[in-house]
Amino acid sequence: MLAVHTLGVANSGCYACSCMLQAIYKLLVTKPEGEAKLLAALVNKLGDPNRKIASKAGYLLSQLLLQHPVMKPIVAREVRAVSGQQAFGRRASWVVALLACSQA
Repeated sequence: MLAVHTLGVANSGCYACSCMLQAIYKLLVTKPEGEAKLLAALVNKLGDPNRKIASKAGYLLSQLLLQHPVMKPIVAREVRAVSGQQAFGRRASWVVALLACSQA
């Protein structure tokens, strides 16, 4: 099931990707067993060229941190790792900086 969700996030359709992001978020909140792959899939969408998808990913990450504040260092580490691997745009870099600053 995890492979289906991460594959669905790679889909270019806005609605399908948005639904998959929501499903990944719900899985992260309720069952954090697959945390590494789920979190990577969610954070990866911060750099999506589609602004709606990138915004949704940022919103879901902030909601995740509100519900699980203990995950703040883990999310910040993943955001830094993914942003270092990809060529993030200006907007995504701003979100990454905001998330990194909120870790303190």
